Amino acid sequence: MKKLILATAVMGMMVFANSGYASPLVIDSFGRSQSGSNGATDDVLDATAVTKTNSLLNTPATTSVFESRTLSANMSAGGEGSSLSTQVAGSINKLSIASSDDVLGNAFVSWNTTAPSGVDLTNGGGNSLFRLHFISADHASLLNIIATDTSSNTLTLTNYAIPVVNSAHSFDILFSLLSGSGNLAHIASLKFDFNLNNVGTDLAFNFFETSSIPEPSVITLMGLALAGMAASRRRKA
Repeated sequence: MKKLILATAVMGMMVFANSGYASPLVIDSFGRSQSGSNGATDDVLDATAVTKTNSLLNTPATTSVFESRTLSANMSAGGEGSSLSTQVAGSINKLSIASSDDVLGNAFVSWNTTAPSGVDLTNGGGNSLFRLHFISADHASLLNIIATDTSSNTLTLTNYAIPVVNSAHSFDILFSLLSGSGNLAHIASLKFDFNLNNVGTDLAFNFFETSSIPEPSVITLMGLALAGMAASRRRKA
């Protein structure tokens, strides 16, 4: 019986190791602030977004697989003295989107690379989803994703609902939800555009990545493996 338990544990580990599970690929951990001002702030009610771009290339604090990051803030409704800001604080690895209590609008963060082959968001074919690591989100919002490959083909996701998040939480978006002919293995630019359709929305993140999830059968075998190892330890005790 003991041999059977150990065999189950080993089998579960072996299947997991060969399941195609890939390592997470960090899109941006926001470890470098925007150069100069650390972001974009729109305090004028007009139709023009305020943008701020900085290069991440060849810098010791680079924490993105892309070469440059652009932030934007576009206030579409709000009273006198109101503002909408999109900021990166590299010292605490934080992207924040903050708005006054009466503000509506949109804010985006986008990344670009000039590498001929682009960025492989699938990380060798193993990753199958975007993972957004929230610090908080005090109101629901809508997310639009645009990924453009090196051949100018696009993949898009429109008005994807982002819920209220009261504490640190990871939020997954499957690649399969995107539509279009773009190739996620050769991405030249990526854009996450947040539609702030509730007044006073504040969002905060500490990093974005792509990742994978094990197949259900692999999860089951991992459970058997862990159960087998636990049973083995109990018997030795």
